[in-house]
Amino acid sequence: MAQVVVLNGEIIKVGEWDYQVYQEPVATTPYPGPGIAPADWDSGIVLEERIGNPIPEGAVQMGCDIVTANSGRVLLATDYYNLRAEAYPPISDQLDALWKGGAAAEEMAAIIRAVKDEYPKPD
Repeated sequence: MAQVVVLNGEIIKVGEWDYQVYQEPVATTPYPGPGIAPADWDSGIVLEERIGNPIPEGAVQMGCDIVTANSGRVLLATDYYNLRAEAYPPISDQLDALWKGGAAAEEMAAIIRAVKDEYPKPD
């Protein structure tokens, strides 16, 4: 099981989200105005910890099983639609087999059936 960040059903990050923590100066007392040397002003500046690079709105961090398709694309193991799309032969090959008919069409049907069996629709 891997930690992933998912947005609209697509994996946008494998692993924890890269929040960026940084220090931001914050004045706790007002600036006294021009003509006051910084050394003479008790600035009251403190550093507050801020978080940058927020996770995109609607994205969710979760643990799930993932699969790397032949194309190198990382997909959710439960995403049968995209897993099938990655595994099917090119549409041009499918149409060519259909046009030829006979053994070529039967062979292509067997390949497509094997993909469907490997990545079944969820119940």
